Parts: sequence; C-alpha cells; structure tokens
Amino acid sequence: MKRRVSLLVAVCCLFGQLTLGAHHSGSEYDRTTIEIQGQLLEVAWQNPHVHFIVRAPDPSGKLLTWDIEANSFSILRRTDATPENLKVGDTIKVAGSPSRRAPNRMWAMNILAANGREIVLGPGIKPRWQGTALGSNSTWFEGGTAANKTAGLFRVWSTKFNEPGGLWRRDYPLTDAAKKARAAFNPLTDTVAPGCRPKGMSTIMEQPYPMEFVRKGDTILLRL
Repeated sequence: MKRRVSLLVAVCCLFGQLTLGAHHSGSEYDRTTIEIQGQLLEVAWQNPHVHFIVRAPDPSGKLLTWDIEANSFSILRRTDATPENLKVGDTIKVAGSPSRRAPNRMWAMNILAANGREIVLGPGIKPRWQGTALGSNSTWFEGGTAANKTAGLFRVWSTKFNEPGGLWRRDYPLTDAAKKARAAFNPLTDTVAPGCRPKGMSTIMEQPYPMEFVRKGDTILLRL
C-alpha cells in the first residue's frame, strides 16, 4: 500500500535549553541574573516566544525600554503559567539573563505581577520572590496516561524530561545495515542539516513540542 506522509505544520523544530534560551537565543544571553522593576507596556503571549516590553532602569539607573523574551507559548501551555495577572500599565518585576548584544534585552525567567503573584516562565524554574509561583505545576515531567501508552502510533506524542539520559537511549537494537551506517558516520563532515535544510525525522523527534500521527485512509498526516 502506497502511503503519503504530509507535513502540515512545522513550527520550531529545533531544541534549546528550556530554562535559558531558545535555539537561536542561547548564545545571546549571559548566565548571570539581573532584576528590573518598571512599567509593563506590552504583553505578547504567543509563539515562537512570549514577549514583554517594559520601561525600567537598568542596574546602573539608566531608563530603558526593555525587549524581554521568554519560552514559547507551546512550552508554557504545558504549565499553569498564564498572562491573566499581567496588565498593561502595571509595575512589575522581572528577573532573567541579560543580553550580550544589547543593553535593553533580557531572557525572562521570573515575573512578579503588581498583585503580588509570581510567575515562572518555564518548567524547572524555581520561584524567586514567593514560596510558590504560577508555572510551577507542569506536565513536562509526567509519564502520560495508561491509555496513551497503549494507543499505538496514531496519537499525540510528547516529550518527558525526567528520564535518565535525556531524550535518547544510549543503545538501540540496530540492524546490520544501520550499524554499518553508524560506523561510517563522520560528525566532522556528515552534518545533520547542511545549509539549514529541513531536518530528518530523528532530529525532529528530539524537539520538546508535541507531535501527532493521524491516519486518513492511505494518507498519514504528521502534525508538528
């Protein structure tokens, strides 16, 4: 039977550190933490990154309009972090990693809303000002339901981060042909995605976002 695999939506098929930066942001932000307090001018709770615009002084006292980004909505929607406590015009606190490229950019990890509610902007980030924070409850570290484990290929697949070894096993039951291909692979010359071409299935599978296989007759849909 001939099957066609249709890629419906390809969004952010690159994997970065969840608590520091995205695939294109990890090198921009320093690993130190700064804290600012100022007026919230804009909130964009969206993909590929949640964004905030805040007018606040930098650590030296100079007033800046800060361009602040955080994890994607696709990540935050698997936590209990929401934008409901963040109102334009409010005075908020933001803690995060400063940019190496611009004095008014930051990767946000913690926000303290005007009403006193703290929000952490990614799984595994600890509260900074309060004992508890919105965003601390997460499904990233859960194993899924028994129904999902027996549903077969055609379901939504999601990443689980608390297993030893990360996203990949250390060994696989490879065929003889696969073992020869692995032995011949040279990581210095055989790049996974030369020229930024679309990545293959094995690399797509390591992304942190959910994916779904759907059977429609002779067509298999892969939703990313």
